[in-house]
Amino acid sequence: MRVACRRLRAALSLFRDVVPPAVLKLNGELAWIGGVLGTVRDLDVQLEQLEGWEARLPEPDREPLLALRSLLDEQRAAARVELLEAFDSGRYESLVNRFGRALRARPRRGAGPWSLSAREVAPNLIRQRFASFRKAARRIAADPGPDDYHRLRIRGKRLRYTLEFLADLYPEEARPLIKRLVVLQDILGAHHDAVVAIERLRDFAFVGDDRLAPATAFAMGEIAERYRRQMTDLESEAPAAYAGIAGKKWKTLRKRFDAERPQPPAETADGSPSLPSPPLVDG
Repeated sequence: MRVACRRLRAALSLFRDVVPPAVLKLNGELAWIGGVLGTVRDLDVQLEQLEGWEARLPEPDREPLLALRSLLDEQRAAARVELLEAFDSGRYESLVNRFGRALRARPRRGAGPWSLSAREVAPNLIRQRFASFRKAARRIAADPGPDDYHRLRIRGKRLRYTLEFLADLYPEEARPLIKRLVVLQDILGAHHDAVVAIERLRDFAFVGDDRLAPATAFAMGEIAERYRRQMTDLESEAPAAYAGIAGKKWKTLRKRFDAERPQPPAETADGSPSLPSPPLVDG
């Protein structure tokens, strides 16, 4: 459901020129429910990883982590209560009802952006997302920070959604590129999960909870260091994954959509577009 919210928001951004205004106004509400879902999801990821690490530790070293697991379980329970309250709220009911009415509304007719063919507008939409993605990649220089990787992850996700929305136009060229983007997203997503986990551990350390005995605090430091090593490994994998996207695969897709893009009508001497000649009729 969280992914569906993100895809909806990406679609609203990509097709904003042709989406009804009533739907565009719901973007903030989609961001709200996606954020509530994201909090529970982040804690699920951290608890699952903690469980995996506990299984590899000797029995005496598992005990200090029980207090940390208890704190994470409490946070997840509170986040889930907030999530269920959101689903039961009038705000969420209004979001569903307003979105349903907007989707059932009569589509626009006549001239305007919505009258253009997909092959006319798709190249510009894809190019814009790719340019933004490439710009974020170039910002990852010799000493990038977590925000730089996060920015690349978000822009890569937008490019991927754009290609998925338009893949039926260029299936042979778009789908291999989408697969490469999934690989990069998996790397950057795991990197972001590690950043979020370290921030949560840091917050626990500064809260000063009585349950955090010295042994638990020490174990939290070790876990944070594991996350940092994981981030370093992932950062070393990112350049090759990006190169697989921005190289030949991208050039092949670009060549295809440029070749199939309809040409604008030729202009007459006075600058107005010429109309196609009427068909010849016998007699």
